[in-house]
Amino acid sequence: EAFAGLHSLAIAALPGLDDAAVGAIARRCRTLHALDMSCSPGVSERGLKALCAGVRGLRTLDISQCRKISKHVACLAPLARLSALAADQQKELPQEVVRLTALRDLRLYRCAALKEKCLKRLRSLRLLHTLDISDAVRVPARKICDLMAHLPLLRRIVLNKGIAAQCEVIMNERVEAADLEARAHSNPAAFMGLRRK
Repeated sequence: EAFAGLHSLAIAALPGLDDAAVGAIARRCRTLHALDMSCSPGVSERGLKALCAGVRGLRTLDISQCRKISKHVACLAPLARLSALAADQQKELPQEVVRLTALRDLRLYRCAALKEKCLKRLRSLRLLHTLDISDAVRVPARKICDLMAHLPLLRRIVLNKGIAAQCEVIMNERVEAADLEARAHSNPAAFMGLRRK
């Protein structure tokens, strides 16, 4: 009962944290809004399921570097209000993640599942402001730029240096092409003169 009104809990890298402890948190801290249990090697998908079933109002969850649950985050469906998720090293990108339409901050660094098809699925996360896909499996820069174009609120994307440079070139080309097209529509005669030069 002492923890009944707790809203935020940071227990990252807490020695001895396991599924039973996470289950106890889920039963006793139902008003939690933010939980950081990153770097917890003793927590598995069983503990995550108990957490998701017991603390449905959770808005921020960090399960990065939790090796036993880094392969499966398929039990996140009950967390409809989740707005921030950090889950690295995912082997799969389950449908549940793309159904979390309230997500504003998604950190999937070192995610082996990020392939072209998975990036396309992320388009449904229309409220996304921050996306970290650094150290992910290689995805063509063109596909990342397409994703950026479909997420109108995206303000920050974290990429590896090489892919970021490629994206910058592509985005600049797209901006220049759109600018030329806009000028062509606004003043066709001047645009025709521009094209002859």
